[in-house]
Amino acid sequence: MHTLELPVLVPHRPGRQSRAEKAAALRSEHQLSDDVHLVFIEVEMDDPSDFYQQLSMQVFREDHVFVIRIGGCVSAAHAVAAVALELSKRGRPPALHFGWSELGPLAQAWSFLAFGEGNVPTKVRELIRRAEPDPSRRPRVVVG
Repeated sequence: MHTLELPVLVPHRPGRQSRAEKAAALRSEHQLSDDVHLVFIEVEMDDPSDFYQQLSMQVFREDHVFVIRIGGCVSAAHAVAAVALELSKRGRPPALHFGWSELGPLAQAWSFLAFGEGNVPTKVRELIRRAEPDPSRRPRVVVG
């Protein structure tokens, strides 16, 4: 997979919709053609009160798409930002494509503080901005 140019990373929460449904909706809403490679990032959350996590990462191909699955995380935003920043070191910085949340701003902020979830696109963008001083090397965050 390290030779694959990764233009579009797609955070995906299993159980809400299939990867195929998410890909179709994203391609339609973000006007992405079928030849654009999508790489799904799936974060499996752990207990946020556990300060000694054992993170794990699996990279695999399933149904013609690559999936990066990260387990043992307490913050989805930190996991997604870390993957995007690491991949930007290996080639052209990827773009992260998020859908709009159905939660309001206050609920998103509370969800992030309490569970490491919610308001993820904003948090990912801020983490990337802090970690990468060169704007041309930063992964793009697209919400739509």
